[in-house]
Amino acid sequence: MALRKGYLSSVLSGGQGSISWDLEDPGYQHGSAFPNKQTASRLCPGGAEAAKKAADFILASMKRDDGRLLHRYREGEAKVTGFLEDYAFFSHGLIDLYEATFDPKYLEEAE
Repeated sequence: MALRKGYLSSVLSGGQGSISWDLEDPGYQHGSAFPNKQTASRLCPGGAEAAKKAADFILASMKRDDGRLLHRYREGEAKVTGFLEDYAFFSHGLIDLYEATFDPKYLEEAE
């Protein structure tokens, strides 16, 4: 998923941003949207809060009722069933977020 800074910032600030997975650009994979425990805790003041906001957005807007992730969010609409890599990177990001916040919700969602 390409959570490029401009798009993610737009989504987090309530703007009409766009989120999509970009498997050709491994530097912007799903899990990289969330700071790991070292980044959130030491290097980035407010990083854990921003990561929580991003994860909560994805869980609320890009996860279907049956538990499947969606691949793309644009102009208020989530589409395209997620790929294996989407689940892997998002789960990894949720585990990192749990380790940064100790909120069991993120560990449960990573299952």
